[in-house]
Amino acid sequence: LITKYNKKKNITVIPCCVENSVFVSKPLYNKGDKVKFVYVGGLSKWQKFEYILKVYSEISEKMNTSLTIITNEVTKAEGIIKMKGINAEVFQMEHKYISQELTKYDFGFLFRENILLNNVASPVKYLEYISNGVIPIISENIGDYSKLTVNNEIGIIETSDINHLIANIEGIKYDKNIQYRLFNTAKKFTWENYIAKVF
Repeated sequence: LITKYNKKKNITVIPCCVENSVFVSKPLYNKGDKVKFVYVGGLSKWQKFEYILKVYSEISEKMNTSLTIITNEVTKAEGIIKMKGINAEVFQMEHKYISQELTKYDFGFLFRENILLNNVASPVKYLEYISNGVIPIISENIGDYSKLTVNNEIGIIETSDINHLIANIEGIKYDKNIQYRLFNTAKKFTWENYIAKVF
């Protein structure tokens, strides 16, 4: 930006942010407890919805789970889920209510293809998840968020090794400090905090 436009100008880059971050008090996970998964978003090919269903199906064969889909494409989602033989709740919700709804879930899916578009992306969904106590299961190379997930130990990088993925899910759910880390990471990306820090 400096090279192309004006070396003398002050340039501030502000990421996608969220309104606030809440600390969600959740009971510690015990082996055998139901683990609640959620997906929020559309069904476009680049959002890898059918692949998410495949991964979830494999997880659900080995764990006690539930899946909730929040999308504006309810009829289409229900058709795909029925075709795949997956048991999931599907509904539409006004965006202003999604944050409160998300506090009910444990893990949220965010998968993308490893292409340039996604490598420089800043999906708001990621911060919506972590700011409401949802542990992200995220693809590699999604903007800076995949590194943020690893460096802050707040989520799981998706892997094709389902046993390894399940082990990571069970491990992080046992972590009594995970909700603190989610809250502390997300609050750095609230509009109020970020703009105050920059200006």
